[in-house]
Amino acid sequence: MPDWSKETTGISNGVTTQGGTMGRGVVFKMTPGRAVTVLHSFTGGNDGFNPIASLIQGTDGNLYGATADTGVLFNITPSGNFMTIYTLSLVSTCALLQHTNGLLYGVTEVGGRTNAGTFYSFNMSLAPFVTYLRFYGRAGTTVQILGQGFTSQSVTYFNGKAAKTTLVNSKYLRAVVPAAATTGYITVTAGNVSLKSNKVFIVRP
Repeated sequence: MPDWSKETTGISNGVTTQGGTMGRGVVFKMTPGRAVTVLHSFTGGNDGFNPIASLIQGTDGNLYGATADTGVLFNITPSGNFMTIYTLSLVSTCALLQHTNGLLYGVTEVGGRTNAGTFYSFNMSLAPFVTYLRFYGRAGTTVQILGQGFTSQSVTYFNGKAAKTTLVNSKYLRAVVPAAATTGYITVTAGNVSLKSNKVFIVRP
């Protein structure tokens, strides 16, 4: 599961394959003080059951996952509002992934022309974002930025502080952590378009 909710609120989210009111798995949250709350109990109906794969948090702030049995794609708000968004009717045991283009991607164990599994995408109209390959660094560190639609006019900001930015291609930038940078989100702007990172970059002293 990505660390968005953990970084911003201290709350972690996850799933179990069993347990809950029907014994078919739950979605839960846990506070830093280890207080656990069940957000949803799977019934085996249109919400599926046996959610083996971990959750991800989309750019809309909601959590997304899939059940192994009946292959239900679902989302759930941090407060526990659950919604089935699609039924694959195929076994899905791997976590979903949100690409920087905003789309969700996943795989199934069976299905497809040879029944050897499928790779699929799902469009929830989620906002695109940028991510990076180095999780922390000091001033002067070069960070690799991944995203979409970068141009020679793109500028990278570390928690609001402009950084020296080098365009490699339309999906890849290099940026140098500026001396005045502090821990926070990375944003990349080009004209009127601004893309925010999906996690906090930690500036080391």
